[in-house]
Amino acid sequence: MKYKLDGFFNKKNASCVKTPKINTGDININYGGCFDNSSISITVPHITTDDENVSQRIAKEHTYTLKF
Repeated sequence: MKYKLDGFFNKKNASCVKTPKINTGDININYGGCFDNSSISITVPHITTDDENVSQRIAKEHTYTLKF
């Protein structure tokens, strides 16, 4: 009995493990110019993953904006 193994050893599977990463936080200041409101956005330190969609959602949940 023969098995066909073409491409078997070159195949890369998508990882099912999400690697955790540490986001150290961030502070953004928007001066707003002459006619716009000024604001400060603070992202607190949190743990995220290498999945871009999940990372954006987690960052949004850990970001606070103060408008003046």
